[in-house]
Amino acid sequence: MTVAILIGVIGILLGAVIGLFVGKSMAVPSVTAGTGAPAATQQAPQLTPEQLQGGELPAGHPSVGGAATGTPAP
Repeated sequence: MTVAILIGVIGILLGAVIGLFVGKSMAVPSVTAGTGAPAATQQAPQLTPEQLQGGELPAGHPSVGGAATGTPAP
């Protein structure tokens, strides 16, 4: 009976070790180190001082709370 328990423990340990190696070899990195976004994304252009002070949204921007009526958001 102790031999069966020993063989069972060895089998579980071998399965865990083999599983770790196989799992690491099949893993695909999702993002390269240092970048937080995929390479296909674009950055928005910087706002001009007039855009910052005017409160107007750029063309194509979806409406937001108080900006749709022309009142600046708090």
